[in-house]
Amino acid sequence: MAGAITASEVHKQYSQAVGAFRALIPDPALRLSFGRQVDGYMRQCALGVWQADNASAITPAHVEVYNAIWSADGPVPSALYWEVAGGVANYGLFQPPDFFA
Repeated sequence: MAGAITASEVHKQYSQAVGAFRALIPDPALRLSFGRQVDGYMRQCALGVWQADNASAITPAHVEVYNAIWSADGPVPSALYWEVAGGVANYGLFQPPDFFA
């Protein structure tokens, strides 16, 4: 992850993007569903991207970025290295979240 942005910058950009997208959802129930599911879904996407990139090269910086993926309405993750590395190694196929339906 040489030259990558910091975990705090990832969090800032992620929060802004999710907040902007959430604001565009007109249906209150869908907006609530999106808010509850988006963080976990995006963390799963990160695991899949890292697996496709090089699953054997997971570093502590990946863990910091993984733990930076949370929005204002969600809990702050506190995954450990082995959880993230295991998630990358065991990543399955893409599964869209319920809010896509």
